[in-house]
Amino acid sequence: MRAAILLCCLVLAAPASALRPRTIACLGDSNTAKGWPTVDTVRWCEYVAELCPTVRLRSHRARPATFYEYGVGGAVVAPGAYIDFELAAARAVRADVVILAFGTNDAGLLGSTPEEYAMDVRTACRRSHRRCYVLSMPPHPWLPNVDEYNAAVAARMVGRAIIDRTTGITFVDDDVHLDDDSQRLLAYRVAVALGCF
Repeated sequence: MRAAILLCCLVLAAPASALRPRTIACLGDSNTAKGWPTVDTVRWCEYVAELCPTVRLRSHRARPATFYEYGVGGAVVAPGAYIDFELAAARAVRADVVILAFGTNDAGLLGSTPEEYAMDVRTACRRSHRRCYVLSMPPHPWLPNVDEYNAAVAARMVGRAIIDRTTGITFVDDDVHLDDDSQRLLAYRVAVALGCF
């Protein structure tokens, strides 16, 4: 009985922020959007949620984690409707962490230069007002200067966590979308960055 009373008092004495689960918002394009191209397709954010029932975030105490996936097929990080929608969704759930996974459409469809893309990534991180992690651009075979994009982001994001989405990454037949093995590999790298292990 005394143990139950003590536990109850400790829970009541804990600040609300210590009890609230960590919220992680995954933002990106169709390589992030769950249920695409089929409703059964699983993406990296869902795999991270399986790996991370709790998140430590640097040296802080581990807390339960809730993941929200806001990726939209065709999305770009460049200012406009896509990033505005995804950042608003992250703010609505009071995300502690925002993970940006863009680049394919910024470089391919939009034709952003490496410097433009890097500035857009930096702006999105700043607008998130949260801890921001950035996934490097995947090594698309049809985009010969992926290294330039990733170097530009690294130069603009000094001190921010950049998670490798190039090494060991492979694609389905379209050379645009990551295959399941790569989605799982990426999930592991994100889980490590979030302090899940």
